[in-house]
Amino acid sequence: MSKCFRPLRCAAWIGTLCVLSLAVVEPAHAVEEIHDMLWFPRDFTAPHAIDGSGVFVSFEGRITEADLQNGLTFSIAAQDADGGRAVVLPVANAFDNPPTVGTLVTAGFTFQIECNPLTGLLNARIANGGFSFCHPDDGALVQVFDSVDHVASVVISDPFGFVILDEHGEAAPNPTPTNGFTCGVGLRMSAPTKEQTIDVVSLRKSRELDRILEDGDSGTIGVYFDAEGTQCTGTITPDQPGRIYIIANTNGLTGCGVAAAEFRFEGIPDSWVTVSAPNPEMLTIGDPFGDGVTCAFPCAQPENGKYLLYTVVVFATEEEDDLEFSLEMRNFSGSPAFNCPQLLMCDTPYFTKLCVETIPCYVNTNAPKSCAIPVSVTKDTWSSLKALYR
Repeated sequence: MSKCFRPLRCAAWIGTLCVLSLAVVEPAHAVEEIHDMLWFPRDFTAPHAIDGSGVFVSFEGRITEADLQNGLTFSIAAQDADGGRAVVLPVANAFDNPPTVGTLVTAGFTFQIECNPLTGLLNARIANGGFSFCHPDDGALVQVFDSVDHVASVVISDPFGFVILDEHGEAAPNPTPTNGFTCGVGLRMSAPTKEQTIDVVSLRKSRELDRILEDGDSGTIGVYFDAEGTQCTGTITPDQPGRIYIIANTNGLTGCGVAAAEFRFEGIPDSWVTVSAPNPEMLTIGDPFGDGVTCAFPCAQPENGKYLLYTVVVFATEEEDDLEFSLEMRNFSGSPAFNCPQLLMCDTPYFTKLCVETIPCYVNTNAPKSCAIPVSVTKDTWSSLKALYR
């Protein structure tokens, strides 16, 4: 029998040559610029038998005007080696809190496929998963996909693969192989193991790091003499205690908010005394003036792009001049391979770690200095970090 996908009315003519041309007959689909596809299973040395098991897929795309009107909309299509293609699962999920046009959305979900080996009819549904995006007012948001069931009016007569289609019916890059699945006898699909899940997440994080190289600045952590994060020089003497602020400045990949920060404070003279108060919204582990601290907080977009981490009162017991208060990597870090101060992105469920630049403040100096970033995180640094995700 020739390779083809056939409309439902062909199903009664099993054994008869199917001469109807294949076309995508579903309405236009909305999310566009789909990229960074990841699939599980990933071993396609032989076709996998469709037996009701789940196929995991993750991708990114851009929100269009149609998405805002009709919900996040895309489709999963089956395709064969001859270029035949048909939609097996159209998805349209309304936004609880819509973003703006052009917003990057990350989707990850498992869809289950059942196949009738006699007729070849496919029944597909989203089993679980969701999508995340950055809302202009509310920061990083995550929404669960609604349950979707769909009986595809196609008959599959040969091994086939899956592909995501965008608004214009254009296939996204990196589909599964066209001989990856079959309604007949094949490899048994199973839920991903812990190691396989880590592998998929690692691939996603590696691609996030590629974007860091493209976008540049992804936020900073700084020490300031004002709560607004603008003054980096000040005076602290025995008769004039000082108040300083440790602030995370979001930008680039952290522009939608951060989930955690990790650092260690340096530069306080041994004889001086500090009294620190963490932001009450944070959960903290460690001591910023000892081996360092890890701070975790809700994924919300901070006001004016700044998130107050600590307020610190500093008491000088003796005169000291030309001091520099700086932030370094935490000792005994929860991520020892990252030898740097860190911010964690709100890219649920990955929470990608970022090495970030730090901004020091200067105490009792005769030459006031600006809040400049002294050392950049270089591309060489990121290239070495990328090896951690391979």
